[in-house]
Amino acid sequence: MKHFFIRLWSHTSVRVALIGVCIVCVGGSIIYAGGWYPIAQVDGTFISARAWRLSYTLAYNYYTNLGNQANVRMMSDAEMRKATYDGLIDDVCITHELRARLSKDELSEKIQMRIQDMVGSTDALRQALELTRMSEKNTRTYFLEPMARQQILVSVLSMENQDVMQWLLKARASARVSVWFEKGTWEGERGYKLNDK
Repeated sequence: MKHFFIRLWSHTSVRVALIGVCIVCVGGSIIYAGGWYPIAQVDGTFISARAWRLSYTLAYNYYTNLGNQANVRMMSDAEMRKATYDGLIDDVCITHELRARLSKDELSEKIQMRIQDMVGSTDALRQALELTRMSEKNTRTYFLEPMARQQILVSVLSMENQDVMQWLLKARASARVSVWFEKGTWEGERGYKLNDK
């Protein structure tokens, strides 16, 4: 038996195949651990597991800290999961709409201005970081920037006498959404529904 494996290993094609399998396994583990794979698609835009994990953690930290400070009812895990999916999918819809209306540079400038208005001082930024308990980069990417995009859309639609909630319900209803790796479904206007286990 030992000689069989030695003879097998002496073939270049066997060594190449085994090394290839090892590379795929290691690469797959890194991709999975880092969340670098899609869990949802919204009108052609993918949402990664990493984005979902960070958004969920941020929301959990935010509402936990807010609840401790202001006696706000803590959301259940199911409510938090739904809110996270709804928020990520809504943000893609909002981003698509803003990109259709504004140039890339104009949108980027408006986002930075909104964030400056929200956390322009060191104290305001410190408070935001305390609520989210995440790095400044992740707080900016998964908390401040989506809020800024939503505020910009509200401003744009208000100039056209449109209600942002009505717009969002229509955007949800018309969006092509696929959710993977989760026991739930996208229900258009009503958003994400976590199926009973």
